[in-house]
Amino acid sequence: GEVEIRTKVSDVLMKPEVGQFVIIEGRLSKRLDTGVFQFTDGTAEIRVRFDPKLILGKPVTETSMVEIGGRVTESFQSTPEIEVLRLTVLSY
Repeated sequence: GEVEIRTKVSDVLMKPEVGQFVIIEGRLSKRLDTGVFQFTDGTAEIRVRFDPKLILGKPVTETSMVEIGGRVTESFQSTPEIEVLRLTVLSY
């Protein structure tokens, strides 16, 4: 399988490699749209998108700490985003 390396959002933004699998830990600081959130880990912010079913039944708020595993993609403004493949709530 793929080597799973925890990374910082600031590093992803500095050198975004489309298709790269990353693991980031932090908070969903703001809901931007259905399944689209602003995510922060204290170093920087990045947009993340996921199927809302991933947090169904989980009371995730802006203060919840989550771990996200996903792929780096590029949005239409060519800013990097993360397509979330899995989301683990570390604390509510």
